[in-house]
Amino acid sequence: SALPADAGYLLAAVMLARDNPVSAEQTLAVLAYADPPVDLSDDALVMIGRARHSRRRLDEAAEAYASALERFPDSDLRAEIRFLAAENFVKMGRLEEAAHHLAAVSEERGARRLAFEARIRLAEVYLDIGRLDDALEVLGDVERRTTDRDDLDRVLLLRGRTQEAMGEFEEAISTYEGI
Repeated sequence: SALPADAGYLLAAVMLARDNPVSAEQTLAVLAYADPPVDLSDDALVMIGRARHSRRRLDEAAEAYASALERFPDSDLRAEIRFLAAENFVKMGRLEEAAHHLAAVSEERGARRLAFEARIRLAEVYLDIGRLDDALEVLGDVERRTTDRDDLDRVLLLRGRTQEAMGEFEEAISTYEGI
């Protein structure tokens, strides 16, 4: 039966909600590293990463996300795992590694909406590390694929910020006026 695994996963979620992350991690580890893996093994490893991230154990969270990507190459959660890993690396100040994961989100199956968010975040990371041409390239690609007006405005606002960073103030003004 899969029910003990489901119960363990839900128990760990409640433990986390009740601010008992150590016990939650112990329960999740049984699921995450089950041999052979159970249906929730990938979810459990992701939750371990989230728990560690929330406790500011960023290196350990990075290990959990890397392990999830390695152990579950066919997981439906891969796009989410990459996004979470990227945000963890941003918090660690490891922006190049964050950019690597953000760029890979769109290559994962089932990542359509998350891919948009990852591309926006990738442009922000590029802006933060001074890769301004790369940021504009990503934004141009996203702009061509975006039909939602609110999403397009987010892209254009970020384009304006990037243009400002490049010292292209007239272009930035034009971009902001276009919004």
